[in-house]
Amino acid sequence: MTSNVQPGRFIVVDGKLTLHIRMREPNGQLLGIMLDDQRDPKERGTIFAERGDFLSSEQGIFLLLANGAVHRHEAGKQDPVIVRFKEYAFDLSRLSPNAGPVTFAVHERSIQDLLNPRPDDAMFKRLPGQFRAELHNRITTPLYPLAFLFVTFAFLGAPRTTRQSRAMSLVGAIAVVSVVRALGFVGTIASVQSPLALIVPYLGLAIAFILGAWAMSRGVVIEPPAAITNLVNAMLEGIKRRTAVAVGQHS
Repeated sequence: MTSNVQPGRFIVVDGKLTLHIRMREPNGQLLGIMLDDQRDPKERGTIFAERGDFLSSEQGIFLLLANGAVHRHEAGKQDPVIVRFKEYAFDLSRLSPNAGPVTFAVHERSIQDLLNPRPDDAMFKRLPGQFRAELHNRITTPLYPLAFLFVTFAFLGAPRTTRQSRAMSLVGAIAVVSVVRALGFVGTIASVQSPLALIVPYLGLAIAFILGAWAMSRGVVIEPPAAITNLVNAMLEGIKRRTAVAVGQHS
């Protein structure tokens, strides 16, 4: 069940239990949870919670909820009973008692599981590289928006003399941002096989931060090399001429 939980979807189990989440954060935490339990014909329970996590243990699999309320509506009664809670554990193992232990995918593991996987974890024994790659991907992902901000401001923060110069700087910022993110993807994927590849995303982020901070502090105007600028200008001029010819022929 846990592997099928996707944001925005309603997961129905045996027609009696419905689970819905608003979104799922990169670390696996669930936000905006609704759980409707109609398995007991004498009582219907609906749970709302701000956030939650799946927890797998020897006792089974649980949905740990935080900051929410339980609405219990007994059969024959008009008004429900509402109980607010800070923490609440819902036992999901009762839904399939004969299904055996549940194994979480690597991307569903918590940071703690990725840092300190159990020695007897079968998936960790089989795919240790994926645990390593996922852990460092969780660490670097929040850093990319800040790195992109540094790069963009370094290219576009200083005043430009012409509209063409601003356009070329924008193209340069997009190119650098794309390269930094591509290095992150390549390094993360390659680190599954080689731990040394983890240097690549951190190196890309470090260069973006250092050069961006240096350019902003000095007020340096960063522009693409003249050869690239001339090439782009020639291409634009060619497009303009062909467009003018085409318009002249149809007029």
